[in-house]
Amino acid sequence: MRLSLGETSEEARVYEDSGLGFLADVSADGSADGSHALFLRFLSYQSARLVLVDLKDGTAQLRYPMHGEATIRAAAFSREGDRILLTTDGGSEQASVIALDTASGQPLGRFDETTPRTATGEQLVVSPDGKQLAIVFNAGDQQFIRLLYAISLKQAAEVELPLGAGRIGEYSPDGKQLAVTWRTPAHQSSVYLVDTRSGSATRLTSPEIPDAPAPALLTSIETLTSQDGLRFPVIVTRPDTNGRHPVIVDFHGGPAGSASIGWSLSASLANAYDIAYVQPNIRGSGGFGRAFEASDDGARRRDSFKDIDALVDWLRRQPWVDPDRLIVKGSSYGGYLVVQQLAEHPQRWRAGIDQFGIVDLISFMGTTTGLVRKNYLREIGDPQTDHARLVDLSPINKIEAMRTPLFIYAGANDPRVPRAQSDMLASHLQAKGVPVEYMLAPNEGHGAELPSTQRELAVRSMRFILNVLDQPSPGQPLPQH
Repeated sequence: MRLSLGETSEEARVYEDSGLGFLADVSADGSADGSHALFLRFLSYQSARLVLVDLKDGTAQLRYPMHGEATIRAAAFSREGDRILLTTDGGSEQASVIALDTASGQPLGRFDETTPRTATGEQLVVSPDGKQLAIVFNAGDQQFIRLLYAISLKQAAEVELPLGAGRIGEYSPDGKQLAVTWRTPAHQSSVYLVDTRSGSATRLTSPEIPDAPAPALLTSIETLTSQDGLRFPVIVTRPDTNGRHPVIVDFHGGPAGSASIGWSLSASLANAYDIAYVQPNIRGSGGFGRAFEASDDGARRRDSFKDIDALVDWLRRQPWVDPDRLIVKGSSYGGYLVVQQLAEHPQRWRAGIDQFGIVDLISFMGTTTGLVRKNYLREIGDPQTDHARLVDLSPINKIEAMRTPLFIYAGANDPRVPRAQSDMLASHLQAKGVPVEYMLAPNEGHGAELPSTQRELAVRSMRFILNVLDQPSPGQPLPQH
């Protein structure tokens, strides 16, 4: 952590933390350079520490939790700096907003979320006058914003937004309005102006820039039941047209990430070509409580594969699904699930889209570092003590069964899932004669951040799918990337 002192360009290192984390907030306390900071240290998906740092002498004190494990996603000082406000699950299945005394760490107040109680508080913003808080809660497959009174932590209002996801911007100087960016299945990103007294929200649009026409879509959140009775949600976006459609099943990363309802470039492009788009939140996904998130850890990893079995069975029963044209897609850990499915159930899938996925857990654990490695030690296992499990779970060891056409994408500079994983998969499949298209982005890391990369990836992967499906284009042909 570095702090710029006063109005000069001089910098001084005032605090170093051996863990991984970020600067959550700085308390000005009426001075120009601030007096204290909050550092949020991440230990794993389900464990974090909030540290109070004195910026004058660099001393640090643990503020939360004082013992045990707890998830913390956001923290901020009150406007006066005498209180710390944070979102946490307290190590339980209860999402809460907690107020602590800055000096002593003693609890001063608490708000418990109830709809649902397992949601995760992802963002917390304090109004300029210090009277109100705005919190984004992630309920896994959707998000919502709640407004609280800063002192009592009682609800002031729930923001009236359409089903979707997004982030809080800024309060107006008088605290009466709040800007929010929000995405829905129909709109990529919209700015809403929220009345902080009533919670009503107005979408800001420009008459000079009308909404682009979009195909008619049907969007829903379905709840499925796995073989052992566990229930998990699935986001479905499909064309509002008759007949049976090909389906892309897109698995999120993490493993403890989640798919939230909202606008998606991939889903919109698929729907434009009369392809349905399905995003499952199988066990292990975040936003549904600690127990659900941990239900695939360690030796229970294969339990999550049973959720995929249940999903495929459900899809085959739907009147809008063509069961012979299912495509599996995923990124990072979701990419791992793509290759796992193609290795263990090649007959299920017409094609696959693997974006920077893991294929060999043993070599992956030897090359990835930091928090990613810590999380995988907990979620998958240790290559030393759990070697047999990691070998069994690694798709590379079942590659002889793979025959499904596969599109592979990787960033050449990926520090989390090194490109060697994708290189290994592509070379093995090409040697077997399996149809493979490999897109290696030279200036990308773990993802596709550059607009040019995003455009090329979307066009090339969709063209690959259409070619495999021999799907006629209902509208204009895909552009050249």
